[in-house]
Amino acid sequence: MIRVNVKGSMESIRNQLGATQKEASKAASRALNRTASKVRTVSARAIRDAGYQLKVGDIKRNIRIVKASPTILAATVIASGRSIPLIKYSARQTREGVTVNVQHGRRLIRHAFIQVMKSGHRGVFIRREVRGGTQHVKVITRGHSGRNTRHGLPIDELYGPSIPAAFSNAIVQKQLVEQTEQYFPIEMTRQLEHVLDTRA
Repeated sequence: MIRVNVKGSMESIRNQLGATQKEASKAASRALNRTASKVRTVSARAIRDAGYQLKVGDIKRNIRIVKASPTILAATVIASGRSIPLIKYSARQTREGVTVNVQHGRRLIRHAFIQVMKSGHRGVFIRREVRGGTQHVKVITRGHSGRNTRHGLPIDELYGPSIPAAFSNAIVQKQLVEQTEQYFPIEMTRQLEHVLDTRA
């Protein structure tokens, strides 16, 4: 979540343009919402460029905005969502396992494999550990028919960092604060001039 205090900037612009408090509040709410929308887009790109290797569209879907109003001059950009399936991190199958590109470059996850489930879901999986290893052992279970059946060890899907975790990255946060501080005064001036032009 991004919090930047723009009150000083808002008051300075209001005084320069000779606007009333009501006019300034109306313009500020619009400026805050436009700034938040821009920050949402910038944050998605910043997360991608910080090395998380996700598509901008996938990131933006997990970032929402709580809009400002003339009575509540605060717009909030919030990242939410669970951990991202590792398949989203440019997963590639190799003989040794699966390689993924997450933050610090491509790395190998030994014994992992890419599989499409019956539901159509595609992911990176690994067999549950048994006695400290990831061996593909056979287990016997008794089904509804009463017959013993053999199948492979249960598998678990692997996940990478969540969008909130990436959003809180120090490099990403620094960029977002800088963008907010740079963009808000410009948008505030534009919106206040528009409000003043429509004075009765």
